[in-house]
Amino acid sequence: MKSKKLGLASAVFVVALLAGEALVRWSSTPAFSFESARESARQVVARMRGGEWAPGDSASATDGEPAPLPDDYPEHLLHAYVGFDTGGSDDLCAAELALFAEPEAAERIDVLVLGGSVAAGFGKDCNRQLKRGLEDAPQWRGREVRVFNAGRGGFRQPQLLHLFEYLYAIGYRPDIVIEIDGFNEVALGLANARAGVHPVMPSISHWTHLASDAPLGPRALDAVAVVRNEQHAAQRVFERAESLGLFHSVVGARIVQARLDASYARFAAASEAFAASREVQGQRSYLVGPAFAGGDAAALDAAVEIWFQSSVALSAVCKEFGARYLQVLQPTLHDAGSKPLTENERKKGAEPLVWAEGARLGYPKLRARGAELAQHGVEFLDLSQAFAAVTDELYYDVCHFAPAGNRMLAVPILAALEALPPPPPRPAR
Repeated sequence: MKSKKLGLASAVFVVALLAGEALVRWSSTPAFSFESARESARQVVARMRGGEWAPGDSASATDGEPAPLPDDYPEHLLHAYVGFDTGGSDDLCAAELALFAEPEAAERIDVLVLGGSVAAGFGKDCNRQLKRGLEDAPQWRGREVRVFNAGRGGFRQPQLLHLFEYLYAIGYRPDIVIEIDGFNEVALGLANARAGVHPVMPSISHWTHLASDAPLGPRALDAVAVVRNEQHAAQRVFERAESLGLFHSVVGARIVQARLDASYARFAAASEAFAASREVQGQRSYLVGPAFAGGDAAALDAAVEIWFQSSVALSAVCKEFGARYLQVLQPTLHDAGSKPLTENERKKGAEPLVWAEGARLGYPKLRARGAELAQHGVEFLDLSQAFAAVTDELYYDVCHFAPAGNRMLAVPILAALEALPPPPPRPAR
């Protein structure tokens, strides 16, 4: 009798589980997809390990998912020209320089994507979309296209201007340069100013720990321990979910995603605590720049002005080198009216508060100043409202969006590129 009751209870449990799965799957908007569930979870793990903004999916990358990063992979390293750079960038440069040196590069159209982490994500997600779109365009047919991804997490002007000049100096020869930016200029500029750093300096939270030789105190060590524990824990959750096939279940996938989101929240809080423990007090002047006495409005004005002047300068440098330059103002979560936000987007995009406030206050200034770029001969494409009619969920944190958002951005970017004839072949090197 006891075994019959146990069997009946087990059967009821299985039926209830299947019914719940069917109900949740039926009510899911958009429709549940194994691929999207797995990719959403993978992105969380990649962000926590630095892989989301790591070099890859560029012209030298192979098809398929990037290989897992080694445990000692550095997210950032000091760089002589741009303050800091993404770990692994030198290896990527070596591979790409070989492509630029090929004899057939003279006939090829080489596209370089510049910007911060949003541009890095765009370069990964849309590499093949840009390549095929341009190669299939009527007046571009017959020319091979390669897309090189120079997006760097945390970069802002004038780092991008200096990065391009550095890449050109060592042998990069792009025919087209697409710069996708805006958020980092105002969000990180305001964060700098509130931390006692000049708003035009590179993001203090991204490189102060690299350039400081101050000893690690208990507060910093505690934060580092949490960061490493959450990185390992998230990787284990993802691997376990894959081995059990949980991404094939909408209920299982949601449980996994909730655990990863909670792990990421702890990771992000500890990362901020570590950065705060290393910031500003007694720092050398090269980290903080000259004294800046203005408030928030003055800091944002300074950040927008350096963005404007760097765009004009980068456009002029590209023209001098025979490359076409397209400046793109990216959309962002906290720009009022830029997208109807879901409750989940509001929740995940709430922190850091200073970044959100920088975007909210700074984007009207970016749009107004960007409209003046054409007067200086800069090809400017304002995509800050590109998601204004998109009700599907796109953003997964304060500024980054899913691959679907990048693919939406690629459409008007391709249209802008195809509106002009392709660049002529370069002289053979």
